[in-house]
Amino acid sequence: MHQLVLLRDKGLLIMFFYTQDQDGNITSYGQLASESEKEDLASVGFKFTEEEIISLSDGKMIFKSQASSEELQQQNTLALDDTRYQVSLSLSSQYEITLHHTVLNYSTSESLTFDQQLSEARNYRITGDREAAPMLVAISNARGITLEELVTKVLQKHKDYSVIMGSLMGQRKVYEEAIENATSVEELNSLTFNFEVPTNDNS
Repeated sequence: MHQLVLLRDKGLLIMFFYTQDQDGNITSYGQLASESEKEDLASVGFKFTEEEIISLSDGKMIFKSQASSEELQQQNTLALDDTRYQVSLSLSSQYEITLHHTVLNYSTSESLTFDQQLSEARNYRITGDREAAPMLVAISNARGITLEELVTKVLQKHKDYSVIMGSLMGQRKVYEEAIENATSVEELNSLTFNFEVPTNDNS
């Protein structure tokens, strides 16, 4: 039997032809590059049908019209898992982009001193000893502000950072739960991720 098939795999259209013997075994096949090739084959006896293939976990590919209910369920599960993974990657990407534009937009050298600045600010606030904050003393002198002003700024910046990070982490968790609880590919594809960043008026 000569057969000409328009194959659909995850929305991708692929035209191919094949021949089968009396037992249904495929004896030859080939892929078509254009509509004109399809018309040429149809003119010499190839019948044209449209099929959709499904891919199973063992790598087997079969026509959807010939699949059992178990195979269809397996394919649906694979499609759902694959989409869930891709949507999770999209969420992670959006989360990292938001972090980059909010809490991570400092130079590497500046970021490396944050812990020391916070430690010195806390120690100075408790003891009032300038010797407990050598880095902050140097920074305040260079900026032309008092040590007390700088300590206040450092502590406020840490508070703002904590609020932003807590908010973003909480929002991400909500999105992750939505991804995990989705029961269809359509539901997953409809999800959008818009992180809201808390604002403050402190500088």
